[in-house]
Amino acid sequence: MRDLDKVYTMLFYWFFPFAIITTSFICVIFATNFFVIPFIWVLIIVPIIDYFMPKLSVPKSKLTNSIGHSAALLAVVPTILLLLILSLLKIKDASTDAVDALCIGLGAGITGGAVGITTAHEFIHRKSKFLRGLGVMLLSVCFLGCFSL
Repeated sequence: MRDLDKVYTMLFYWFFPFAIITTSFICVIFATNFFVIPFIWVLIIVPIIDYFMPKLSVPKSKLTNSIGHSAALLAVVPTILLLLILSLLKIKDASTDAVDALCIGLGAGITGGAVGITTAHEFIHRKSKFLRGLGVMLLSVCFLGCFSL
């Protein structure tokens, strides 16, 4: 049963961050009206699932040191950076009005705050200088670079 709990937890490590990131991409690429979807994920869906989900019996140390957990964290970095670049390019576009720019900024902002800062927090506790550097870089993107000191 312990292995099954570990698999479920790994699925959560992969699913929820990328669900939030994907909804932000939808906001940027398709329609800014969807900017509210990342907020629904972060402020409603994830807390409800977290509340009703039974506590898993896998020790956190076994999960955070696993390859699946590290791979999920590493996969977040380029997607957050791509989201930021696409958001800035879309806002720079002459056809984007102020309301659309605000919506894109809000959608990308909550994703950077909920997923980017959480990922950065995990990285700055690692022993590897490379991973710590990724954590500081992600915090800097969110204007929290001093938080890692």
